[in-house]
Amino acid sequence: MKKQFKKHFTLAEANSLLPTLAKMFEQVHTIQDELEERSAERKEVLDAAKGNGGGKKADYHFAQNQKIQKLLDQVEEKGIVVKDVERGLVDFPHLLGGREVFLCWMIGEKEIGYWHDLESGFEGRQPL
Repeated sequence: MKKQFKKHFTLAEANSLLPTLAKMFEQVHTIQDELEERSAERKEVLDAAKGNGGGKKADYHFAQNQKIQKLLDQVEEKGIVVKDVERGLVDFPHLLGGREVFLCWMIGEKEIGYWHDLESGFEGRQPL
């Protein structure tokens, strides 16, 4: 059977990455909060961008969104699947009994305690 993912994590490997992931999501959420605080400015920037403008405010919003994307790219480059940025939900490809599944973790969980089929998603989480 052909595998969908090149990298498969052991439970220990995935758990060892959780502190790094928690910090990354903290950074992403801090940036998102800053952008939300400036949401009125965002509308102004978007309106100005239509006319090929926006200036420093546009540069700020663009740079902050680029930071978020870079952080998420770094996670995905490790072979981790980001499922929900707001909830800090990620899946780690894993082999369980010879079949591909996901180890599932989200912010607030001390360690990985769940898995689910590739198709079932968060609602299909089962205890390890």
